[in-house]
Amino acid sequence: MQVAYVVRDMESAVQTWCATFQTGPFYMFHFDKTSTYRGEPVQLNVLIALGYSGDLQIEFIQPLDDGPSIYRETLNSRGEGFHHQKWQFEDYDADVARLKSMGLKPAMWGEVPGMARATYFDALSTLGYFIELSEGSAGHLQRMDGSSRPLASGTAVIRFGRSAISDSAGGVHGMLCGSHTQLRPTGSRSRRLGFGARGSLSAQLMGL
Repeated sequence: MQVAYVVRDMESAVQTWCATFQTGPFYMFHFDKTSTYRGEPVQLNVLIALGYSGDLQIEFIQPLDDGPSIYRETLNSRGEGFHHQKWQFEDYDADVARLKSMGLKPAMWGEVPGMARATYFDALSTLGYFIELSEGSAGHLQRMDGSSRPLASGTAVIRFGRSAISDSAGGVHGMLCGSHTQLRPTGSRSRRLGFGARGSLSAQLMGL
């Protein structure tokens, strides 16, 4: 299972989490992809950081613009904090249909190319947060927990300890709360990431 938080400052949020709970590292990604938000097509532009606390996957999400999404919606309505739980099932379509039959409405849905489809359900009125359902079928790398999962032919994988993450998802762009290391972002040169004179890590990742 995954728990996810929406934040305005990725670097600050992850560093605070790591200092408080002594967990990490977290690996950062940049997603710029098309999705559907409450029935309308949108372009998502977000930073994602993934890490673990025991067997629980932790995700932080930082929108990089003011475009509409459930992430921006939450920041605007109630600020930073807990955003959603994520569950993965072998029969994604059946479970999406099951939640719809229970009266839950999809709030946002889309696909990470080369990885999986995902649907966020609006459970704000009952649970106070969103529920994400994600594919866990063969041909996709889903768990990101070291489990052995088949990959689509030709998919590059970057492995760091317990994580195994498809490079086609946008590339690993950096690491927080761990020994700074040389990682190769998709389509750009490898660079050493830090928190020094070159500005914030987020700015470095975005080339600002």
